[in-house]
Amino acid sequence: MTKVSKLARLESRMNIKLEITLFVLLLLLLGGLSLEPPISWPPKFKNPLKLSFTNKEETDSSPKIDLPPGSPIKLALPNDPDPRLPKDKKIYAFAGSSSAVAFVEAKLPAEGIIETQIDEQPFVLYVDKATPWIVGFIPILEGKKLNLVKEGAAIRDLNSKSLFDPKTGMATDGPLKGRSLSSVVGRITTWGPWSTVYPETKVWPLDAPPPLSEAEVNAKIQQVLNQLRGNGGQTNQANLNPATSSQPPAQPETPSSPPEPPKPPLEEPSPESKPSPPAP
Repeated sequence: MTKVSKLARLESRMNIKLEITLFVLLLLLLGGLSLEPPISWPPKFKNPLKLSFTNKEETDSSPKIDLPPGSPIKLALPNDPDPRLPKDKKIYAFAGSSSAVAFVEAKLPAEGIIETQIDEQPFVLYVDKATPWIVGFIPILEGKKLNLVKEGAAIRDLNSKSLFDPKTGMATDGPLKGRSLSSVVGRITTWGPWSTVYPETKVWPLDAPPPLSEAEVNAKIQQVLNQLRGNGGQTNQANLNPATSSQPPAQPETPSSPPEPPKPPLEEPSPESKPSPPAP
């Protein structure tokens, strides 16, 4: 074996050792290997001062747990489900900036408008179980509260007679055409998960009066229509009737003077009081 071959082998061995050393150092830098002995589970933390870390909000009667320095004071656990409804009860839920409202799906009518409040302002729910979506609106435009009712597949404002699209909340007909109602995004969920996140949720119909029935809504619409027809009908009838329009308006009757008392009857003169005829 020549000296050249020996040197080549020695060089190759040194290269292998160098590569292994670099690989071990790289693993140590990356945290792949640890030179410390393995830690048993659960770990035994050293706390020689026996410090006790408790939440300030906890009362003195609450149990104190020794925790190591740097550990979290309290775990943020969700609230327990509200007992007002079963956890698996299906609801239509809406969350505002400072409050939330939920509608029990089984108690909702097949269609209609339900009015309640959210964030201390009026809120209406458009209900149509034939559609796969739910939507709620704030019924205020130009600082005035609207009187909304469901009319077919649309929403009608009884005050301005404007017609709104329930999907977009935009007025498609009437004086408010082109204006849009502020919408509140809702979701279909169950009471258990929702109440743990929003424990102060107002539940319909538990925390709200029942909605108007279809007959009451129709009677309300008919009342408004009758008022409009009555005001317009009297004017049109007076303009279309020439007999009444040509005559001047009747003057109010003046109160007549009280009747005079009856005069006493004239007394006839007696025969004795009659004058005698003159002599011839």
